[in-house]
Amino acid sequence: MKKILLFLMTLLSLQGQAQLTKEVTFDFQKPTKLTPPVTPAVGNGNYVIISNYTFTDTQEKQIMLSFEMNNMYGIAELYTREIPGIPTQYYVGFSSNAKLKIAGKLGAMITKIIFTGSQKELKVNEGTFDFESNTWTAASESGSSAVLFSNPSTAEPQIMSVTVYYTTTSEVLEPSKAEIIDANGASAKTYSATATEVLQVPSFKSLDLTFPYDVSPLDLAAITMKDAKGNAVEIVPTCSEKVLSIAAKTPIVEDGDYSITVPARSVKSNVDGEEWQNKALPVYQFKVRKIRDNFLPTAVNPEEGEVKSLPQTIKLTFGKDVRVVTDDAKRVKMYKNGETMYNVTLSIDKLNKNVVSLTNDHGALDNSVANLGEWTIVIPDSLIHTNFVPFQDGSLDPDDYWNPAITLKWKMVDPLYDKRVEATNLQAKAAELFALIGQVGYPKADDATNPLAAVKDKELATTLEGLDADIASLNAAIKAFYDCTAITLPAKEKWYTIASVNKDKAELPLSFADGGVTIGGTPTAFQIEDITDEGIAVLRLKVAKDEEGNDVYNYLHVLIAENLYTGMSTSNVLNKKNYLTNLTLGKMLLPVPAEGPAPDQSVVAGLITIKGPMGNLDATGAAVDPTYALVKHGETPAVATDPAKNTLLFESDFTHAFRFVETDEPQIKPVVPPVTPTFELSAVDMTTHTMTLTIGVVASAKLSDATKVKVKQGDVDVTAKITSEKLIEAVEGTQTQFTIHVDGLEAGVYSLFIEKGTFTYEQDNVNESDVTLSFEVPAPSFTKNFEFYGWPLVSGDTPLYDTVLNNIFVYIRKGQVYQDMCIDPSKTITLIDGWNDDIMYRDGKLELYPDFALPEEYGGADPNLKAYIIRWNPAIEPGEFDNKPFLARVVFPEASFGNETYGRWLAGEDVKESDCIVNGRISMTFKIDNQAATDIKNVPVNDTQEQMIFDLQGRRVAAMTNKGIYIINGKKVVKK
Repeated sequence: MKKILLFLMTLLSLQGQAQLTKEVTFDFQKPTKLTPPVTPAVGNGNYVIISNYTFTDTQEKQIMLSFEMNNMYGIAELYTREIPGIPTQYYVGFSSNAKLKIAGKLGAMITKIIFTGSQKELKVNEGTFDFESNTWTAASESGSSAVLFSNPSTAEPQIMSVTVYYTTTSEVLEPSKAEIIDANGASAKTYSATATEVLQVPSFKSLDLTFPYDVSPLDLAAITMKDAKGNAVEIVPTCSEKVLSIAAKTPIVEDGDYSITVPARSVKSNVDGEEWQNKALPVYQFKVRKIRDNFLPTAVNPEEGEVKSLPQTIKLTFGKDVRVVTDDAKRVKMYKNGETMYNVTLSIDKLNKNVVSLTNDHGALDNSVANLGEWTIVIPDSLIHTNFVPFQDGSLDPDDYWNPAITLKWKMVDPLYDKRVEATNLQAKAAELFALIGQVGYPKADDATNPLAAVKDKELATTLEGLDADIASLNAAIKAFYDCTAITLPAKEKWYTIASVNKDKAELPLSFADGGVTIGGTPTAFQIEDITDEGIAVLRLKVAKDEEGNDVYNYLHVLIAENLYTGMSTSNVLNKKNYLTNLTLGKMLLPVPAEGPAPDQSVVAGLITIKGPMGNLDATGAAVDPTYALVKHGETPAVATDPAKNTLLFESDFTHAFRFVETDEPQIKPVVPPVTPTFELSAVDMTTHTMTLTIGVVASAKLSDATKVKVKQGDVDVTAKITSEKLIEAVEGTQTQFTIHVDGLEAGVYSLFIEKGTFTYEQDNVNESDVTLSFEVPAPSFTKNFEFYGWPLVSGDTPLYDTVLNNIFVYIRKGQVYQDMCIDPSKTITLIDGWNDDIMYRDGKLELYPDFALPEEYGGADPNLKAYIIRWNPAIEPGEFDNKPFLARVVFPEASFGNETYGRWLAGEDVKESDCIVNGRISMTFKIDNQAATDIKNVPVNDTQEQMIFDLQGRRVAAMTNKGIYIINGKKVVKK
């Protein structure tokens, strides 16, 4: 039997443009009601020549009726017919040298024209003319933009009226934002969504309307701007991307009232291949009111500058009387050194109307230490007015002025201020340093030579000479603190983290790894096993516990980059190869140069040096002289101990300085031998498409990183072909068994690759090496030649909309090939990238689709059809793959569907597998390109289905509740 395998695809999209159907009648029986009106001739048979008239519809102004003359003899006339006993009649006639033209503009397309009167000899340039009904019909469904009627005979037609039917695109565009731009190009104010308010702005450059889509001109000449008297204001409307800008030819900076009217169909947008036009917008009204914010005081009392005191009330004198002051929000503040201190109240002086009083809520301020510094009063704009009442017509008094923002500044001074501040700051510094005494790296707490105790609470002098002496003694005490070498050393039996510190204050912790000391990483806690007053110390690191639970230590020596111990050994005594002695800890001091100023020792305060022998022997067998531990900072930190660099360094790249910080004793877990588990993989179960991974030797195992488990065929990773949501998961109720899902793999030999670190075991061990286990997917005993149909069908290179993917069907004609079609509901259909199998966009399931109907050319509705549709999770959103043309593949796993015997086998009945006819693995490839996709037809859904309503975002809705465009059963509908 010949196999039938049809994959049919149909495009689903919006049908055509969102259109409105309208009509207009040109009634020549009422010539004075035409636009423009015509005054008819008096007397039977007399006429008025109307060859130079162009008539338009009164409301929409989208249809024009006019006459074209081939030569000077081609004329059109409006005749008067007077017959006794009946009302006067009028009709239009035109000679054989003239043509009647009916045209649409602003997107109007003419679909039908009906004449009344007698015109059976007319000819048309396109479409058809039914002379019995005097009706012209367009040649295409979209209509015509213009139609010409000519008179081939000498007899003139007698046209009494013309009714034109036409379609016009939807007027749905509305701006999302409407704002006025001032003469400086800045945003002045923005209208609300309804634009019913009248905005007041200081000047006007343009009204900018921002639309949701790019707009282009349609009829910008229809936009008007008028002043308060109704006079037209010359404007320049332009479109740029999403903005319609209506600019005054000359920016308006003087007072006035204005309005801007934007009629329907002024601009248009192309939205998903269709043309939308703007609806009639609300009238935008605004007032230009020139700002008069130059009302400034002529005098300030007390004058700004240095003062010894400030009164509670400060007075501002203006050149004109002040009519109104207001500050309901209490915005006027008094600041000291930028910090808000007091509220200030504004008031008009009772005796002098041109004086404004500023009164703080605290009181007068003297030059005590607490008040010294910068004092500022800030008055926001528009709080002080000469006249606050507008005229009756809404305009402002030309003499109405108000203040701009005013900032007043005074500096409270004291001859001793700077010295007192310096002494106070030094005293605070001395107290701060005193608190450090006794901490590691700082002077000892019991050092009697430390002078800070005598100065930290010193009573400062009140004279300039006394303050100078105080400053000198404070500086000396602070210097003595930093120069003191009798520092507090780390304490015996305490634990510390140790970090190398460079000139830039960058710190690199010492850590223990691979049997030695490294720079950087996680800080390691070192213990001071023993230390003398001279700083001779024994430092050790707890590294493990032995089998009896006793602590195991290593000992720290001077850091050595390339040596036997790399800074560590298991003892602190003389070794056979190296002399190892205790370390010496001391204060980090910068070297004093032979000439020039002494260095500032404050930069190394609290830092310690580590000195000791490197353990090497010279040629005579004597120990090498002790040296300082040295660390190199930078991109590649490293130990840099060098006996040649014995002068203390504190630079950005090399440093001898270390910081000791006390910490808690580390908790070391007992040494546990690593576990070496075994891995065993069961055979594939073709019923459940699973295998079982069993881990032996260990009591329990935990999956720490499922992404490290892969399925390979040879060296190729085929994990992406498996359709299950999870490749591996723990078997419930077990501790060491895991289920491997292999649904989607064809028959063949594969390997399960388990990367090291995939599992952890009962003692926090992990699998330390990669594991590869082979398995085979046996060929199923089903017959893999299930014959079916697919819908819709397109060629592989036809560009399609992305939403086509939501309408993929498979079906059979029951009784012709099989009695029934059944699916395996556990099988997952996948949508993957056409070039990269590892990229999956969706998964989905087959779902029964009742009342499936083919288009009429393919057979239409058929009760013998049984169909299933793919339901993606979630459905493809319209425009989801915009600007991303790509090949997509829909993959059906083997045995996704089959005959009725396969359905009985799925139900557990005892049938032969060889009688089960199923599909093999199927891959459907097609091109998705929303930009190149064209019309969509032949939707595979019959007219009896329930009504499906969607909005333009592809969301299903219960009803058309709001205005806008909806899709009902694949067709576009506009709700007004």
